[in-house]
Amino acid sequence: MKMRITAALLALLWLTGAHPASGVCFHGQNDAGPIGLEVKLTESGDTLRRQTMFGFSDSATILLENGICFKPSLLVASGDGGSLLNTGLGVGYLIPIWKGFYLTPQVAITYGTLDTHVPFLGETVSEEMRSWTPSLGFDVSYMITPCWGISGSYLYGWSSTRTALGPYPKDKSESTGGNYRLQVDYYFKKWLSLNATFAYNSSMSKEKHGLTAVGGRIGFGVCF
Repeated sequence: MKMRITAALLALLWLTGAHPASGVCFHGQNDAGPIGLEVKLTESGDTLRRQTMFGFSDSATILLENGICFKPSLLVASGDGGSLLNTGLGVGYLIPIWKGFYLTPQVAITYGTLDTHVPFLGETVSEEMRSWTPSLGFDVSYMITPCWGISGSYLYGWSSTRTALGPYPKDKSESTGGNYRLQVDYYFKKWLSLNATFAYNSSMSKEKHGLTAVGGRIGFGVCF
């Protein structure tokens, strides 16, 4: 009998998108800071487990002179007996739309891991997920004043996940879902900002197995 296991989209890019280069940052920006998030694992539409995790994320937007930009990212977190690792790279093209307003279509690839424990067949067993996720979406940003900037992003991902559940054979599953992110920057120096980020991620398979996550980050952005 085939095991019913959780399929998870581990492309947690919603906490790893940096503010696109603008009139404040001519070549790019690196954002880093502590994060907090709640991860909910779902099977057949029912909640298996909720985990509160804390960690650190670092991300950057690196802008070339021709408008092409690269977006590397790293996120690590742990808590409630689980741990999460996410790393990725996005490639986009910065398009000036209006004074202080920018649009950046992008594609990305992400590798993620999630190690936790879930109830299965009357016992609690370890669950290890390893996932590759290509994504497609866009960033938008707007400089409200010379000191205040706001940015947001949407990415839709297609995740292929391999799951090891305790001593049972590994299983492969597919899931899809969207990532939403909103970030506000206050530039108290021309090259340095304090920022706050809120993000939401949801991904489900056809069988309603999946993952949802809500989180936030308070960090600093450095222009270069």
